[in-house]
Amino acid sequence: LASVELTNVDLASVELAKLDPDQPGVVVAGPWRGQPQHWESFVGALRRWLARTGWPLLSDGLSGLRGLADLHQVLSYDLLLDDPPEALATRQVLRLGPLPASRRLQRWLQQCGGQQLLISEGDPRPLDPLGVCCGQSALGLEAWVSRLPDAIWQQPTARACQAYGQAWFQHEHRIQALLDQQLAETCTEPSLARQLSRLLPEGVPVVMANSSPVRDWESFGDPAGPQRPVFGFRGASGIDGTLSLACGVAQALGQAVLITGDLVNEGRPNQYEHLKVLLAPLVTAEIPLYLMPGNHDNREAMRQVFPDHQELGSGASCDFVADIGALRLIGLDTLVDNEAGGDLSENQLQWLERTLQQKSQRPTIIAMHHPPFATGIGHMDEQGLAADAQLAMERIVAANPQVERVTCGHLHRNISRRWAGTVVATTPSVAHAVAFDLRDGAHGSWNYEPPAITAHHWNGSHLVTHQVGSGDFPARRYGM
Repeated sequence: LASVELTNVDLASVELAKLDPDQPGVVVAGPWRGQPQHWESFVGALRRWLARTGWPLLSDGLSGLRGLADLHQVLSYDLLLDDPPEALATRQVLRLGPLPASRRLQRWLQQCGGQQLLISEGDPRPLDPLGVCCGQSALGLEAWVSRLPDAIWQQPTARACQAYGQAWFQHEHRIQALLDQQLAETCTEPSLARQLSRLLPEGVPVVMANSSPVRDWESFGDPAGPQRPVFGFRGASGIDGTLSLACGVAQALGQAVLITGDLVNEGRPNQYEHLKVLLAPLVTAEIPLYLMPGNHDNREAMRQVFPDHQELGSGASCDFVADIGALRLIGLDTLVDNEAGGDLSENQLQWLERTLQQKSQRPTIIAMHHPPFATGIGHMDEQGLAADAQLAMERIVAANPQVERVTCGHLHRNISRRWAGTVVATTPSVAHAVAFDLRDGAHGSWNYEPPAITAHHWNGSHLVTHQVGSGDFPARRYGM
């Protein structure tokens, strides 16, 4: 197969390096510097290239890639390259983003020479302080991979690449076994880094204070630890800079707004246009916003007015999953067209079960419009979630203890109960409320109770839920 050669579309004067996917090589991934919305496509393109070439991946501790499956990762490279075996030498390197901080890796890259191609995620600045790359592009990995000739993907991984990858993986397994043995009974910075990489919940952002913790995390973190975003502060601002970075990460990754259905009253496009205006401050503040339909909504009208909301999808239902800081949010669409009650199809229930099993250790919130339990308000229970769907969902949730909360709408008031080993609750409304009336045969009625929302706060070990009044209520200090 002919080697790959592309001209950089955003730096047309630079001819990129030739990389032959049928010859041994490595991928070196530095700290992630791309936009959050490009992360999934970046990982998908990387998986595609690694599956085709069989090349090992040397991923920096700040790359965000550690803990992801099917990436052929070698995490002990900093230890291994102190005295690199000759069998690991290569003449081809695909470098992604900024240069990793490992001095041993940098020295090894200088010794390799050969064809080294550097691709960044939209960063046009020079990112090769070693001066060994034959070409650099800000094109982005997904765009680069998509432009490769179709013939490349029709070939299996070459035997030479398989053998070269196995040489790396044998050394990786040997070093990780030694680390498990030698760090098991000690209380040192390396052993703490290894334990933390295992014990911190999946998805919890980690901020490293300076170079030493970054080095320990990179060299001694456990490959079996879950994936999480990792940030490092190597500046000269000391604790002030570290705290500023940590606060910024918490604000950027730790909040989102979820609307659990009945976004408007009649599901008309002009009503969603008005809603879009009302929600604009959240968009301006760059707070993630997730929409899901209730029985008053219309899926196609929602998709028409909110085309950039990927959680609305394009299929028969608007089910979605999203990672929000340490939490996982699963949205279930219970809307049945032209009906007040709700239901879940067999396909939706199977999807829910698979999705929960994929990340069984990650604290999870399930959001849906119709609650999966009887509330005691008779006329609303008659238009609740179908009985079969309630039973099936209860079985699924009971088998997944990572579900911290099931949050619902429909009742326009706060109602909660213990259910399926977790807590399920309906959230209040910013419009009218369904009247509180538990009498048998009571007629349906509504009133204007104070509008409110619920705020879910993850404190690192538990999910705490607050009901918050919607309005201007200035705080007054006690004793004044």
